[in-house]
Amino acid sequence: MKGIEVKSKLIASGYKLSDIAKKMGIIPQTFQSFLRSDDMKVGVLQEIVKAIDKDLSFFFEEDTKNDNNNLQETQLVSEITKNSRKAYFLYQRIVDIDILLEEQIGVKKKGGYAVDEAKIINDTFFKKYDFVVDEMSFEQRTNFNSQLKSAIETLSDIFFERFKTLYTELRKKPTRY
Repeated sequence: MKGIEVKSKLIASGYKLSDIAKKMGIIPQTFQSFLRSDDMKVGVLQEIVKAIDKDLSFFFEEDTKNDNNNLQETQLVSEITKNSRKAYFLYQRIVDIDILLEEQIGVKKKGGYAVDEAKIINDTFFKKYDFVVDEMSFEQRTNFNSQLKSAIETLSDIFFERFKTLYTELRKKPTRY
């Protein structure tokens, strides 16, 4: 069973992930890392069901009444996860380019480089994602995902602007053989 399926089942059933983590005796970040797994270990599932006072069949029960809602929840949480990873990847590449520009090529920051805006976007979304998304309603998650998509567009623009600057600066440097 995938971690995203476990997460969606727990959220759809009204559990707060941070409460489950406490009952399991681990910090929420560790629990979140379990839930990112592509193949959830049976031992972890057993710890989770123990914390919520259920048996293992909880994760395998068919709830036909809520199947459509669970599918939508699972897809939305999965999309938020994917978009968060995209945003984080773009942010990291922006930082990499700025390091290259400053340390390797000698281009100094002028004012507040775009990386500062990228850092604000990164901090806002990743702090919010790990600790709040699991407690949001479906509508709040949908809105959050829209904001995240907008942030990805902004980060993409920043990335391409920084990459263009790096390319221009590299072309100015003499070629070494």
